[in-house]
Amino acid sequence: MPVAFLQASPMRRSRRTVLDVVDVQLKSGETVCLHGHNGSGKSTILEMLAGILPIEGEGRRHLPEHIGLCLQRGGGVLDLTVSERLTEALDAAGCTFSDKEYLAWLERWGIQHRHDTRIAHLSAGQQRRLDVACALGAGFFGGAELILLDEPEAGLDGTGHDELLRCLNERHIGEAAVLIATHDSDVLKACDRAIDLAMPISKITTPPEITQVIRKRAPSPIEHLRWFSRLERRTLQSTAHRLPIGLIAAAAAAMSLPEAASLNEQTWAMAVGFLITLPVLMVSVQRPTALIWLQEQRGFDWTRAVHGGRAIRDRILVTAALEALVWSLIFALWIRLVVPDSVADVLTPVCLIWLVVAGTLTGMARSSLDLLAARLPRPWSSPTQLLLTTLLGPLIVLLSEASGWVDGSITTFPWAGTGLLAIFTVAALLFGDSDV
Repeated sequence: MPVAFLQASPMRRSRRTVLDVVDVQLKSGETVCLHGHNGSGKSTILEMLAGILPIEGEGRRHLPEHIGLCLQRGGGVLDLTVSERLTEALDAAGCTFSDKEYLAWLERWGIQHRHDTRIAHLSAGQQRRLDVACALGAGFFGGAELILLDEPEAGLDGTGHDELLRCLNERHIGEAAVLIATHDSDVLKACDRAIDLAMPISKITTPPEITQVIRKRAPSPIEHLRWFSRLERRTLQSTAHRLPIGLIAAAAAAMSLPEAASLNEQTWAMAVGFLITLPVLMVSVQRPTALIWLQEQRGFDWTRAVHGGRAIRDRILVTAALEALVWSLIFALWIRLVVPDSVADVLTPVCLIWLVVAGTLTGMARSSLDLLAARLPRPWSSPTQLLLTTLLGPLIVLLSEASGWVDGSITTFPWAGTGLLAIFTVAALLFGDSDV
């Protein structure tokens, strides 16, 4: 019975047919090699099996609950330390280990002395050693049922290459099935069988029925917040990203509010409503900091593959809600302190609560659009940012409600704008639930 399989006829990537027929089946304890020329489809097969790439057209795949994964390039957040990166990979694979054991594993790969160093401060070769150690460690510590390696030998020196071969030849990866894409003849010899992508497959073999895999246990919201808090204390990325633009908007509002008194009543209400909401909306509509970190070195793809779609969705939404809440609260209180006396009566406690809620939901709605963009072939390209224009409707409603606060026509909590933003958030909650 196969532990994992991928079948597609044909296999396409961005509408281009890579292979006419793909049929990869992996059994427990076997090591299988994919080899072929550059562009033959090795990485596409690995990433499609891992769930990073969608199956375009007819096909199906099956994955076990726990996997180890080494991408062709990167896969981690550069501001994590070596120990944090390895621990995350092993935890995601369901491994049980002690500090002494994982440090000994790092020592085998020659990077134990850098265990408390940020990944960004490692050399390219040391980063590659860490990537391979994280993937193979998922099998070494007995958690992963499948290990996917995309040209793991690339970038390794002689010592790292020898350790890779030793793990494969001596089965230091437990009973995990291993699928390797490689051009290396020594790695090829260490495999039980090879799939030559230059040899066409005539038909797909139907595998036996497989019991549905239990959904991966996604990290809890507390774990996501700890992850965010640790990185924010280390990098101040959210502060550097949001504080300057918030201060500029708040200063512009503070200087413009006294001038608004000379406007007629209707225009005055619209202008003041816009100015008191501007700083909150500006800090909330920025790209989620968690996504900025995860975009580095394909951390988003790696996290989605090993943790599951639900985990990547929760990590971005939960942390986006936190930072939008914090910064909305800060600038709502700032506006309350700097507004002139003629406007101070408008900012009642209910109005301030509304500003904070609106800012928080705006941040979550923005993150939901980023999650929807992640389904596109090139999710982080410039055209995907056009999705942000869909936020104009809810934001216009919010500005209308703000002017209602100012002219006195609204005295209780308005729900229209925040309700529209909540719809965006609900749409994001549906994203990433299709774990492979």
